[in-house]
Amino acid sequence: MSIHDLGQATPVATVEVAGIARDDSVELIGAPGAVLVETVSSPGRTVAYDPTTLRQLWQSDLEVADVNDDSIVLTKRPGAPGSVHDPVTGKVRFTMPSAPIHTYQGSYLAREPKNMLVYRSSDGRKFATPVGAAIGGCQPNVYENYYACVGDGQVVIIDMDTGKTIINRTSDDQNEVRVSHLLIFQNRMYIDTVSGSETTHSAMMTLPDQQEFATSFSTIPRLRLKGWTMVTPKLTCLSSDCGQQLIKDVDGNYPGPWS
Repeated sequence: MSIHDLGQATPVATVEVAGIARDDSVELIGAPGAVLVETVSSPGRTVAYDPTTLRQLWQSDLEVADVNDDSIVLTKRPGAPGSVHDPVTGKVRFTMPSAPIHTYQGSYLAREPKNMLVYRSSDGRKFATPVGAAIGGCQPNVYENYYACVGDGQVVIIDMDTGKTIINRTSDDQNEVRVSHLLIFQNRMYIDTVSGSETTHSAMMTLPDQQEFATSFSTIPRLRLKGWTMVTPKLTCLSSDCGQQLIKDVDGNYPGPWS
């Protein structure tokens, strides 16, 4: 494995990754402060290297389940308990009952036998109230400081810092306007609605006060990138062919457009 400075043909550092058989499947994974080499074999293992010198930092006989903003999750297999590690030292920060099923900016959503639990990756702090079992068949997600569940005509938004439910709406009438998708970014909630067979972009609200500030939007903010925000044209479009764009922030925030 070699690390190159862009524009330079000669590698800055080179290291031989030992213990890889010819038929092994190997994946390189970027993590904060480390480069992870995952060997997908039986058994699999993970080796972490310094991204500049390729000095080995640590290794584990577990496989990578997820990489977050400041940590990684290692597990034996999907659905098994996961351990959250510091990417540079490999030190275990805390363990979860299962590997995460959703991550967002430093939080992990994991499954317990009867509930979903949100863990903050910095210290393993649990979300105040276990949720999931009593919210029907909606699809759970984590957005910044909010737990959101959408599906079967139901919308549930919970403030993870307080454990309070700030939105809980159910639509029994299939003909009335129903939320089909939502996304929360910088305390603003973007909503797709369905009325009959037609899907439209709907009103946006600020959270947690639920104040409507716009009735339509043409781009959806997805990711912060040091003074820029990556956007896509639709809530349901996540692949690279969805017209991704970078919009320069104004006063440290995504500036719109809204109407």
